Amino acid sequence: MAVPGFAGEAYRRWPKGLAFYYSAASAQAFRALAVDAGQGVAEGLRRTQQGDGSWVNPENLVKEDDPLIATPFAIRALVAQDY
Repeated sequence: MAVPGFAGEAYRRWPKGLAFYYSAASAQAFRALAVDAGQGVAEGLRRTQQGDGSWVNPENLVKEDDPLIATPFAIRALVAQDY
């Protein structure tokens, strides 16, 4: 099944464009399933945090390039993993 509006170059950018959304969703799912997700997501988020405490995605595909979009997803992922 294809995602409407995401074909060609946009489709290749899709996984990177949703990085913070995927982080938040997977951390919440692991927590709900009582499965240890390891520290991969938290470590990745720590590495990509900006100096002002926010997160931004270099991909603008789904607006994660806006810190007002990316940061809440990152925080949600960290909270779900009991940062």
